[in-house]
Amino acid sequence: ILAEIVDKGGVPKCVFNLVNGDGAGVGNPLSEHPKVRMMSWTGSCPICSKIMQKAAKEFKKVSLELVGKS
Repeated sequence: ILAEIVDKGGVPKCVFNLVNGDGAGVGNPLSEHPKVRMMSWTGSCPICSKIMQKAAKEFKKVSLELVGKS
């Protein structure tokens, strides 16, 4: 739904990209790729730590939403 809203809102196609998938198949390549300038992650703290370590090498912006058990 978010991608549809962005598309209908007139945002240029190259500005917003939504990628879903698992950490190994999607998260690792995105966090390490030099052309990816920003990542947003919703999930667990252990994975968050791995993303931060890899993204820091490229000085990549990262937005995190960590999931709790409460």
